[in-house]
Amino acid sequence: SQAVGAAEDGDAINLSAGNFGGVNITKAVSVYGAGFEKDEATGTYVTLVTGALSINSSNVRLEGLRVNGAINFGAVSDIVITKCYWGGSSFYNPASVIEISKCVIIGAFDCKSQNIQGLRVLNSVIGAVRNVTINSRVQVDHCMVYEDYGGALLYTNSLLVNNYVGSSAIAENSTVLNCVIVSNIPANRVVEN
Repeated sequence: SQAVGAAEDGDAINLSAGNFGGVNITKAVSVYGAGFEKDEATGTYVTLVTGALSINSSNVRLEGLRVNGAINFGAVSDIVITKCYWGGSSFYNPASVIEISKCVIIGAFDCKSQNIQGLRVLNSVIGAVRNVTINSRVQVDHCMVYEDYGGALLYTNSLLVNNYVGSSAIAENSTVLNCVIVSNIPANRVVEN
């Protein structure tokens, strides 16, 4: 929190391993942690953010963080998150050009906004995707997704696992290309290969 407060737009903040409080990022900064999981072989320890992390500025980059809570997004664009671990995210405002890669999201992406444009999740594990509107553009590529609770997504080259009884593994209006599906395929879905 203090480092973000002291930073200028465009600054890089390097965090050591250890515990840090939740923060509201309101500046265009890059935050680099030591990593999101302990690795005895390399002597890497976790940079843990305890509490929620909010992103309310565009042009933010996060890397190597474990967030013990959610990462929530305001009306932002040009966000890059890589090699991070967190509990889930909510999009209450229009957001665009967000790329998430090599991450573990144990909770859900809850796309409550009517206009999420250019959200790409690559090479990641996702607990669930919820409430993506038909006007939004969300792509999930080379991921493992445990649940889709409704919305219009483009799934490519992913493993879709339905482990929630009574929910469809693939939401209506979604397109699924070159995926492995471990569930029944409901009607009104475009599924190829």
